[in-house]
Amino acid sequence: MSFKNKEMRPILKKILRQFLSRQNFQGKFPNYRRIESDMLHLLSVEFDKYGGAFFLELAICPAKNLQTSWGKSISVDELTAAHMPPEDRVRLQATADHHSLPEDWFRFDSLSDESELWQLAEQIIDLFPQVNDWFRNKKAGANIYSVKTK
Repeated sequence: MSFKNKEMRPILKKILRQFLSRQNFQGKFPNYRRIESDMLHLLSVEFDKYGGAFFLELAICPAKNLQTSWGKSISVDELTAAHMPPEDRVRLQATADHHSLPEDWFRFDSLSDESELWQLAEQIIDLFPQVNDWFRNKKAGANIYSVKTK
């Protein structure tokens, strides 16, 4: 059986909603945010446009409205990781490779059982200390990919 994004989304949504609320994140799938020490931590779930894989995109910025170069103001409650410049974002991915190719992401297209989808989603929780370390110390752990490292 080949799983698609539509099977993975509700599982990720359920696991992340519960886990991220305990981490003081707010928002709704696929975009979450938390304020810590006057900084806004942004976390978004991004799916491969061809299906079968996802990664978490992370960004950090001051906890204030963002003024775009074309004059639009985006409120803190609407900001997502995608609003930040690519060089200011990082990705949490399944492999410790310092590439960010689709094969490095959390892949579910070759899984054969729904229980494996749940296990894959739970890997995010196991890797979340790397997310917090990046948000708080800008330290890129083994599964954190940054454009700046290239």
